[in-house]
Amino acid sequence: METEGADFKELTGKEIQVSKNDGSGESIAYTIVELSVDTDRLFPRPYQEYLLNVINGNSDELFFSYEYITKTPLDQKDLFKIAEHQLEDIKIEDVNCFDTVRLLEKRGHVLELDCNKFFRIACKNSEAVIQYCHPDGTVEIIEAEI
Repeated sequence: METEGADFKELTGKEIQVSKNDGSGESIAYTIVELSVDTDRLFPRPYQEYLLNVINGNSDELFFSYEYITKTPLDQKDLFKIAEHQLEDIKIEDVNCFDTVRLLEKRGHVLELDCNKFFRIACKNSEAVIQYCHPDGTVEIIEAEI
């Protein structure tokens, strides 16, 4: 199935200056990069239908059941919820890549991600390689630019 445009290069991002109280009364200023991706770019419509057919057709299998989604069959909104949860779990050396992952339905199903400092640095490093290790041991290289 063709998934053209479904990589991190399609994200729109902006740097935001944030001030946060560290608990001691001192205010800490830092910069976060907030990324937004339209879920239709991440999952083109035909791919959404395909994924829903596969997940719903195998809902009796443990691998296709999600404790945070209790109803069946799953719909498009549930698919985006799965993506939200999976993005929350992406890590680089046991550190989350995203401080926050939100599904913004009012903006037309947009996933908004606040990048962790380490993830930003890794994406800006031209020599960095991001790879996904599948449970079966195969490795997939992922291109990311921020």
